Amino acid sequence: KDLTMAHLLVRNEEWAAGIDRIHPEAFPRMATVPQRPKVLWIGCADSRVPESVVTASVPGDIFVHRNIANQFSADDRNAASVVQYAVQHLRVSHVLIVGHSHCGGVEAALEAVKSGRPPSGPIGEWLHHLIHLAKHYPEITELTEVNVISAVNRVGNFIEKMECLDPSVGEEAARVTVVGMVYELETGRLREAG
Repeated sequence: KDLTMAHLLVRNEEWAAGIDRIHPEAFPRMATVPQRPKVLWIGCADSRVPESVVTASVPGDIFVHRNIANQFSADDRNAASVVQYAVQHLRVSHVLIVGHSHCGGVEAALEAVKSGRPPSGPIGEWLHHLIHLAKHYPEITELTEVNVISAVNRVGNFIEKMECLDPSVGEEAARVTVVGMVYELETGRLREAG
């Protein structure tokens, strides 16, 4: 037997049964009522930073896009479509860009600058912008913050351009707040970046 999968399925069953006991209407409601999250979370794919867990949220509270080192590029169709969908269709009020301490992507960018060699393959390409930032911010905590703030600016610019391309987006885009956050692994706490 695959013990990893068996363990996940047992934990899922326990979780679902617990939700059924506390909120018996939760799953039928989620299956029939469209999602209406107020928050889009763009975070790192790191397994130690699960957005619903660290914010004590329930399914349906947070729309999510996660990737290595919480990057955003308007050229990335995946990320751009998530932001567009969240703003236009879900009408989120907040977009959170969330980095975290001890991020492997941030550490890889710093190592690439130190060694003069980016990581090979797709990771090196993915971290291109972060490696550029690391040349100017060689300290890990500062680079983590600058990376978040840079992504906040890129997301904000994308939303503004989206508004220009489609006037019907104007009202939704104008009310969206983009916030940078850092999750501290050492304390389990979120704080605003900058």
